[in-house]
Amino acid sequence: MKALRSFCSVCVITFVALIVQEFAVRFTLPDFNPNNQLRFNRPDGSLPVLGPLGRQFQQVKNSGDYNVSVTFNRYGLRDSKDVKLAVAEDIILVGDSFAFGWGVKETERVSEQLERQLGRKIFNVATPSDVPGYKKLLDYARSIGAKTRNVVLLFNMYDDILYYDAPSAPVRPIPTKKVKTSPRWSFQSVKEFLLANSSLYFLSTSVITQNSWLRHLALKAGLIVPLTILSKRTIDERAIASTVKHLKMIAQSYNTLILLIPNRGIWIGDNQAYERQVHSRFLTALQKSGIPFVDMLPFQERDGNPMRYHFVNDGHWRPLGHSLAASILAERMSAMKPNGRLGQ
Repeated sequence: MKALRSFCSVCVITFVALIVQEFAVRFTLPDFNPNNQLRFNRPDGSLPVLGPLGRQFQQVKNSGDYNVSVTFNRYGLRDSKDVKLAVAEDIILVGDSFAFGWGVKETERVSEQLERQLGRKIFNVATPSDVPGYKKLLDYARSIGAKTRNVVLLFNMYDDILYYDAPSAPVRPIPTKKVKTSPRWSFQSVKEFLLANSSLYFLSTSVITQNSWLRHLALKAGLIVPLTILSKRTIDERAIASTVKHLKMIAQSYNTLILLIPNRGIWIGDNQAYERQVHSRFLTALQKSGIPFVDMLPFQERDGNPMRYHFVNDGHWRPLGHSLAASILAERMSAMKPNGRLGQ
């Protein structure tokens, strides 16, 4: 009985100590406070995925790849410009987390860099979404008052090729606070829960991932999944046709130019040959559709180090990737007239 009381006392003391440390980290290191971390609202009816209106968050990668501030405007978009003021000669840029600028400052994004190179206003309405979601975002901009039909769409070859015509079309998970459901515990779910709710855990994992010796041990133990581990997938012609069909629906309503973002699985992981084949098949389908597009693949490969445009521990672009995309688009678009077709 005495041993049991001693054990309970140790548990209570440990629990209290952890609670004290948790709040101490939240107070002294607010960047690690889960309440300050980036989140989005789920789509609601005709509304697309948006950020909480007028809120500011911090986006931190525990590996140290990035720590940036993200501010949403009164429309729930990450843009210091008011899309309501977009006129006919302006451009709207749409896409998922790449176009949103995941992990980079707002001024470093492809939209802002392209604006500086072209000398034309570019409004960014990107949020983590999919192809039908991009249409919702563009329609949302129109409902606010945007007058332009000029659209640059950043297409993510890793996530965006899906069969969208099923009765319940696939919906990509939206980064947001999870709705409480019956617990289905696993090692991964425990990690995700702690990362989303504990400042102390966030800080601890940051220390581990940024220390080469501790990171090596964590990788050996399977506690960290390296960027080279990518899920194998099968992309059939039905998914390609469905995706192109939905892109064409956007192109019929908007003056659209698509920038293809290659799947990094072409260069890392153990499914590289298949992913390159998927890329080629999709390009063929897109060419047949007549939708103007630019492919980043040859540009990323021209210096022999395509992964240098991505973060070391995150698949998104570093500022260098945004710079490359902006240069490619600027070269394609610089000769066109303000009201001309973007793809010409």
